Amino acid sequence: MSAGFVYVMTNPCLSIIKVGCSTKVPTFRAEELSQVTGVPDAFEVVYYAHFNEMFKAEKEAHYQLRHWHYKKEFFSCSPQNAISILENMGGIRCHLSVPLGFEYVICPTCNKSNRRAQGRKGGNCGSCHSPLEIKEPDQNKPRKAKFPFAIFSPRFIHWFLLRRS
Repeated sequence: MSAGFVYVMTNPCLSIIKVGCSTKVPTFRAEELSQVTGVPDAFEVVYYAHFNEMFKAEKEAHYQLRHWHYKKEFFSCSPQNAISILENMGGIRCHLSVPLGFEYVICPTCNKSNRRAQGRKGGNCGSCHSPLEIKEPDQNKPRKAKFPFAIFSPRFIHWFLLRRS
């Protein structure tokens, strides 16, 4: 049994999301990924949940996101799609912070997710440069946490969950 976290990360410079797993708190993992010289901007953790079987949960999430698979752990869909899949898998939600003031628009030509300021009309896809059309937000909004984990630091959550295992 390998307990740990399954997370969803975004990067403002990339039009794809990363869904992965880690035994460390994902904010530490985001810092590690952001220190690589080939990454122009820092990764942002938008969601993570704790699972008793993190590898199994990650594999299931990747399977359900297979239609948007880009490469390795990267997917060209909105973070809300991945979050709703992870929410339905029954983990303990530890963090949810979808950036406010931004919306994710799917390009009709290449089906890649593009982040732009909310309310902004038009714009072009970051990958294929075709014009973007406005898409209504997903109706599958994530549920509220049963416990307000946002009041605890990531280090405390990591310590607490490891102690429980």
